[in-house]
Amino acid sequence: MEKVAELANFIYLRQKGPYGNATPVLNAAHLLYDEPFLVLFADDFFNSKVPRSVQLLETYERFGQPVISLVPVEQSRAKSYGVAAISRPVDDITFELSGLLEKPEPEDTPTHNGHIYASVAGYVFTPEMMKYVQKVQPDKSGELVLANAINAYSKDHPVYGRVIEGHWHDAGNK
Repeated sequence: MEKVAELANFIYLRQKGPYGNATPVLNAAHLLYDEPFLVLFADDFFNSKVPRSVQLLETYERFGQPVISLVPVEQSRAKSYGVAAISRPVDDITFELSGLLEKPEPEDTPTHNGHIYASVAGYVFTPEMMKYVQKVQPDKSGELVLANAINAYSKDHPVYGRVIEGHWHDAGNK
């Protein structure tokens, strides 16, 4: 434990503010020092040879733009996630995105070559993306949602999606 503690500074914050996944990012803004950063949710994790964060960072280093972790999902599960709207494929596992559609109805779910890709709470964000997170407005339920910042950013800049190789576990879904 002591060796691990020497590798990084660990800081814990309590979420203060409205509900939503953008609020914790906003709470940590003062710690980010105008650098790219990872956002990983504790209830989505992967069993993989290459950790999800490394896969995301590899894609970020390739493009220098925000990257969203993606997994293929069945149509019946798409309504539970943000679904990637793909503007163009880069390769078999990387896509440029036009945005995310949050919990779409079946008839509105974006597909690519017959596949549906869900965003599963892993991102690399840039300092420029943080400016969009800081401007995000509450959605109709009053939550501050990262998908809204991603969608606004994608109108002005590229955003990439990376299909994460490995077995995905969603702790919120048995």
